[in-house]
Amino acid sequence: MQRADLDYDAKNPIFIPKVSKISKLIIIEIHISNGHCGRQQLIATINLKYWIPNI
Repeated sequence: MQRADLDYDAKNPIFIPKVSKISKLIIIEIHISNGHCGRQQLIATINLKYWIPNI
């Protein structure tokens, strides 16, 4: 993984518990900032920087 052609955030995502206020805020912010994107795009965008288990 460390030698993969990915940026730092993708290699080292920030762990966020699924059931937390911050995870809800991150999901809402990314959803809105990406033009109310669909579920798959939302998850893909979140996974670029964060690791929220089972979203």
